[in-house]
Formats: sequence, C-alpha cells, structure tokens
Amino acid sequence: IVQEYRVRKAPHIFVKEENLLKYIAYVLGITITGLTVWTLATQSNEVQNEAWPQCAAQPWSLTWYAFEVLLLMIGLRLCVKGRHCGGTEKWRFLAVFCIEVFITLFINLLRYVIRHTARSDVQMILVFLHLHLTTTPNLIIIFAPKFVAVS
Repeated sequence: IVQEYRVRKAPHIFVKEENLLKYIAYVLGITITGLTVWTLATQSNEVQNEAWPQCAAQPWSLTWYAFEVLLLMIGLRLCVKGRHCGGTEKWRFLAVFCIEVFITLFINLLRYVIRHTARSDVQMILVFLHLHLTTTPNLIIIFAPKFVAVS
C-alpha cells in the first residue's frame, strides 16, 4: 500500500486595496445603519420607576450589542484566516483581538444583567471601562512599533 503524504499549509491570502476598502465600507455601512436606527428608535424620554431613575435598555440597544458582537466575530474569522500569513505581529494581533472579544462580551453581559439594579454611575463606569479596555490596546499595538522603530 502506497500512501501519499502531503504537507498542507494554509494558502497565502492576498488582499487588494480595493477589496480592503470594500470590507471597510461594509463595516462602515453596518455601523452607520445601526447608529441611525438606534438614534431614531430611542428618542423617547421615558424613565424607569426603579431605585435609581435611568433610561430603559431598549431593544435597539440590545440589537446594537448584537451588531458589535457580529462584527467582532467577523474580525475574528479574518484573524484566524490570516494567521499563517507572513509577518511577525500576527499572533499579537490575534491575542489582543481575543482579549477584546472577551472584554466586550463580559461587559455587555454584565451591563445587561445589572441594568435594573445598578445605579446610572455604575453603568457609566462600565461603558468607560469597555471603551478604554478595547481601544487602548489597539492603539498601543498600532502606534508603539512606530515609536520604537524611530528611537
């Protein structure tokens, strides 16, 4: 019996600039559509009658969280597809992206669970932590190598 052994490597992925702009346009279109609908759907000024008056978590807020998770999963798929491409920073990007997915899911789930019992300042702190913990690592990864290369 003759067996044939082949080395199976992932094919290299070449993304042209126009395709990259097309992908960014899709993400931008989803974002603008989601924000527009969210803004138009949440114009009421109703306040919940609870221990601490605050705006209700409306269905479009939850839909926006789902959009965010969907975009993160699409990005995770692209990161996994590109993990065998050339370059030395691919594992750092994938690690930070996985951390961002975990933080986003954890904080959004926490905000959903405590939406009726937490004070509005706790909700604001959670939003601040979410934005800070997901934006800062990305900015550091993008700009830190440029400063290190210059000095």
